[in-house]
Amino acid sequence: MISLKNFNWGRGAFIIGYQTALLIGLPFYLYYARPSAALIIASIVVLLLTSFGIGVYHRHYSHCGYKLNKWIEPFFLFFGTAALEGSVLTWAHDHRKHHRFLDTEEDPYTVSKGFWHAHILWILEKAQPYDFQKYVPDLLKNRLLVFQYRHYIFLTFLTNLLIFLGIGFLTGDYLGAFVLAWWGRIFVLHHLTWFINSLAHYWGERTYSKEQSAVDNYILAFFTVGEGYHNYHHTFPADYRNGIRWYHFDPNKWLIWIMSKLGLASGLLRHTDYTIQRKLLYADQNLFMTTLASKPLTLRQELEGRLQVLSHSLQEKLEHMKMLKDERKAAFKEQRKKLSHAYREMKRSVRRDWRQWHKLGRNILDAN
Repeated sequence: MISLKNFNWGRGAFIIGYQTALLIGLPFYLYYARPSAALIIASIVVLLLTSFGIGVYHRHYSHCGYKLNKWIEPFFLFFGTAALEGSVLTWAHDHRKHHRFLDTEEDPYTVSKGFWHAHILWILEKAQPYDFQKYVPDLLKNRLLVFQYRHYIFLTFLTNLLIFLGIGFLTGDYLGAFVLAWWGRIFVLHHLTWFINSLAHYWGERTYSKEQSAVDNYILAFFTVGEGYHNYHHTFPADYRNGIRWYHFDPNKWLIWIMSKLGLASGLLRHTDYTIQRKLLYADQNLFMTTLASKPLTLRQELEGRLQVLSHSLQEKLEHMKMLKDERKAAFKEQRKKLSHAYREMKRSVRRDWRQWHKLGRNILDAN
């Protein structure tokens, strides 16, 4: 728990106050008022836009996963500011520290201190001094971001006032615009963002990196416009995607891709399947070898032998698959068909090896 000495009274009073008031007042509003479909739709649209604004805070500013056109930048800064999650400089500062010191005491919202610390309690603590020169020196060169930081409270008030007045005018319901499009929207957005810091380190699958707390959570990805593929993100933070498969629900990824086609974004960083699988193989192998070091000698020798054989097979096949893919790009049409067939066969073989690898890994981690 937070001691009174370390409690951030200004921030704490606002967060606890607005949430308590909403939980008390919302049932009365819904009982006496009937929000229109237009108001509900408008509130959801603003929720999505502010979510995309935080997505830009995250993938563009914090991780430099792509470059944003200067003409569209103010649009996303407007909605990011309206999200009431801090300025870009403070948000990116804390987030870069989170990645650098993941699961340690220096991680601002480490889950090692518990679910609720990662979710909200860290925000209620007195803020530590920001070291922008150390963690976000690149962002200090952006005049818009420095302006936002210096005038953040005023800009937060202004952006939310404009949203409230705009939706109130369009729907003819200013009370509903205040309760749903501002009050309720802030509540939902805050907790969805905080769930990435808490729930996305507890509930899900460690698909790409088993040695850290971040997990891939498909349900959370749906509600956070794609931010729930957190294990992949912590393994490859600079990738502009969080969900890397075509079927992964990642609207932030789709928005960035569409903007790149419209000339509004460029320099999209994307790790290849080869890079991803190689890193996954090495990370798994290190984890498994470390685990085997504490096992009985006979068992260790048996499992290490199987591990080395399968690891060598996977490395060779991944190299061959990459070679086939590169050759296919440069080949003529007829040769390309043959190479495509060989590539598909090698891909199936790699998948079979991965299934054996995961099975062997479970045996190693569970072995006594």
